[in-house]
Amino acid sequence: MEQKRKARLAQLEALTEAEPGVDGVLDSQKDTVRRALIGIDNVLARMEDGTYSTRQSRAKPTPHPSWNGREPDARSLGLLASEPPA
Repeated sequence: MEQKRKARLAQLEALTEAEPGVDGVLDSQKDTVRRALIGIDNVLARMEDGTYSTRQSRAKPTPHPSWNGREPDARSLGLLASEPPA
């Protein structure tokens, strides 16, 4: 998850340094990256305090079946529309 966060930060920096193109396109892309970063930061905070993927009614962790024992990443959480440029 930290790697995804670093990739999004790099993407945001590249967008910030880019020449303006079509009106509003860069701003829209930056907003999308910022929203993804907020989501990633929220997940990291909940993972750290042990409340991530917890059922409120039982307060028992419930891992998502598609994670197969792996740490969730932004793609599995639906936060990424596509991978950041390499």
